[in-house]
Amino acid sequence: MSRPNPGKLALLLVGLVLAGLLPVLLKGGLFITSYEGDALHLADIVLRMAAGERAHRDFMTPLGALAFWPFVPGLRMGADLGLAFVIGQVLFALAAAIPIGWATRTRLPARLGYGFAGISALLLTSLSHGAAGSIVAVSMHYNRWAWVVSFAAVVVAVLPPLGRARPWIDGAVVAGCVAVLAFLKATYVVAFAPALVLILLVRRDWALLLAAAVAGAVLAAVLVALLGPAAILAYLGDLRAVAHGAVRRAPGYELHALVISPAYFVGVATALAGAMVLRRGGAAAEGLSILILIPAFLYVTWQNYGNDPVWLILLWVLLFALRPARAEGIPPGKDPSVGVGLAGFAAFILSVPLMQNHAVSGPRLILLDGARYILMVPERAGLGDIYMPQAPAELVRAEETLTDPGQPYAALGERVPAYAPVEFQGETLPGCKITVGIRASLATIAEDLSSEERGRVFVADMISSHWLYAGGTPFQGAAPWNYGTLTGLDAAEYVLVPLCPIGMMARNAIVKLLEEDGPALALARETPFYRLYRVGG
Repeated sequence: MSRPNPGKLALLLVGLVLAGLLPVLLKGGLFITSYEGDALHLADIVLRMAAGERAHRDFMTPLGALAFWPFVPGLRMGADLGLAFVIGQVLFALAAAIPIGWATRTRLPARLGYGFAGISALLLTSLSHGAAGSIVAVSMHYNRWAWVVSFAAVVVAVLPPLGRARPWIDGAVVAGCVAVLAFLKATYVVAFAPALVLILLVRRDWALLLAAAVAGAVLAAVLVALLGPAAILAYLGDLRAVAHGAVRRAPGYELHALVISPAYFVGVATALAGAMVLRRGGAAAEGLSILILIPAFLYVTWQNYGNDPVWLILLWVLLFALRPARAEGIPPGKDPSVGVGLAGFAAFILSVPLMQNHAVSGPRLILLDGARYILMVPERAGLGDIYMPQAPAELVRAEETLTDPGQPYAALGERVPAYAPVEFQGETLPGCKITVGIRASLATIAEDLSSEERGRVFVADMISSHWLYAGGTPFQGAAPWNYGTLTGLDAAEYVLVPLCPIGMMARNAIVKLLEEDGPALALARETPFYRLYRVGG
């Protein structure tokens, strides 16, 4: 069985990764079509880090610093964030090409290996988070990165080497991938680390398991020494705060819906069928490995916004690689190679729309009509090349709860107590949530605040990136994306409660905590947009 040529494999990976720079360079900027809230969140954190702030110490985030650090060098070299974003994707992808290349070269046959490597490179440098829409966005890039790193670890753990076994290199690759996942997004470690251990136990690959354990221990010691125990504990503290927060459990379907809903059932059934055919065909350990991975696939998908089944790509790669040779004299209906091949082909077909969406995200950017776009954050150093459509930038729309007091359906309000209006400081807050116009909302409020207020204000909302507008400065200790906690309140001089927030659940959870455990507050100003309170009365 021929394996990928090392030179051709390296050329494919590096070529596709570097091609990720072209769309923004040719377009002259990054024109996002959706999810400006995520883009503002990214800008908030990366500008802070470029200025010397450190994640978890100077601001709160449940994401690892590695999800943002690759964009910092471009900013510090003078690039605006749009270009710095694609430079950062290239930097991360070139590093990720090492485990992807190793997994491809040592585990996969040539044609399958080139396909796997090419798709991994496209995922790493995509300009879309996926889902069903034809969008260009910087949102949730860390999910794409983490999926690809997980791919490399799983391929090494599940598939036997095609050549001479090198368990110590394999172990270092698996441990390194898990360490990267830990500092990207902890969800992937929770899902895949136990699965990888179980798979190696099932395969009785004691050498690789020992090597991974030793390499993991060494990496952990090195990271603690480099970062310091306080940084690790601060990261764990941010994760714990979000896990116990009132807002962010899972941002999409319920877990059972990922198994039985029409959009996901066929994929899950395909994975189960492939595992069963492998086991019936004599590949018991390999089939059990697929079964072990299914809960990990579903857990990560459940935890990721949009619930994209990216794992289908890995599934067909594994099934095609594990497909046994065609047996002579056995009817096709009983030949396991046919069943495994059909399951792999089904997984491939199911993943085609997802792969196509990422593959065309760059050309999609180039073909956008830039005349309809304006700067997402005007007159802010470092953000001079990120644009968004003018209508959603300047048009503000909201959804209201019409069962609130004074609304047309107030008589029905008592029937839904879970959605009862929230009171704060003796005032009933409107059941209102902004759906379009995040940029306009933040900019309007920022311009209404004085420079003193803007730099020391705790915002009771999901997004607190007001400081990006009107020449503001970041508020240290705050959470750029708040999941319903009081993180950063200790350093605040003001509390701002929006009347129509970007995240109503977050606003309501925060004001409830303020009523229960917050400091004394004195009303400083009332406006049609917000209430501003001075901390300490």
